[in-house]
Amino acid sequence: MQNENSSLGIIINDSRKKLGLSQEALAEKADVSLSTIQRIEKRYCETEIFYFKNVGKGFRN
Repeated sequence: MQNENSSLGIIINDSRKKLGLSQEALAEKADVSLSTIQRIEKRYCETEIFYFKNVGKGFRN
């Protein structure tokens, strides 16, 4: 599971940067805390589907 979380964190980080979003902006749009985005991107936490659903909302216009 750790390897999957690492890959997802990298994808989220790359996608956020390509869209020109700060971690703060993505967190606000996704309705999660800044620390959640930071932990996901740094792969320090076991992520849950709930967070990925919300983070996905942050990439929509």
